[in-house]
Amino acid sequence: MNLPWPFESWRELALAAALVVAIAVVAGLFLAKFPFPYQASSNFGFGAGWKCSYSGKGEPVCIKEIPKK
Repeated sequence: MNLPWPFESWRELALAAALVVAIAVVAGLFLAKFPFPYQASSNFGFGAGWKCSYSGKGEPVCIKEIPKK
């Protein structure tokens, strides 16, 4: 089976490659700025009454909230 070449010229191929590289760079910068956005906003499975934060390195730090009277 001989599939057709999807690009009409080498300029279109270069443009498509540049677009893929640009998308990869933007995604990489986003992940470098906001690592693990879902995990950073969760309570890491401890449930209600726990306040957890992620320092960026190592394990998360979780503190149990004291109930108010």
